[in-house]
Amino acid sequence: MSFATTTYSLLANNGAVAAIVGSRISPYARNPEDAFPAIVFQIPMEEIESDSVGRDLMRIATIEITCLARTHVQADLLAEKVVLAIVGKTAARSLSIGRDFGDPYDGSNELVYRSTVTATFAGG
Repeated sequence: MSFATTTYSLLANNGAVAAIVGSRISPYARNPEDAFPAIVFQIPMEEIESDSVGRDLMRIATIEITCLARTHVQADLLAEKVVLAIVGKTAARSLSIGRDFGDPYDGSNELVYRSTVTATFAGG
């Protein structure tokens, strides 16, 4: 199973996360017409460790899960739910949360707040 599939399943199948975003979980980009709050995730880095004959032994990926909302409180609440979902995953480690905001991109005058959870996932 790919890290993208694993990440999507982890988020979509978590009741606390799904209660906030429903099905608004997307890889890499968000449609400007979609409602808030939402999640966009990406996998900017995947390392493949192999043995001396080239067999894959372990894959390690950096996963970035960006929680988008109209208020910083909503973005942080969603990020905390994401952290709890990840903590339950045994092959996850190195969690951090970064926060920022951006100008509206959907025709609204309201800012978009982003709380980004970064984690390292390992798999065989």
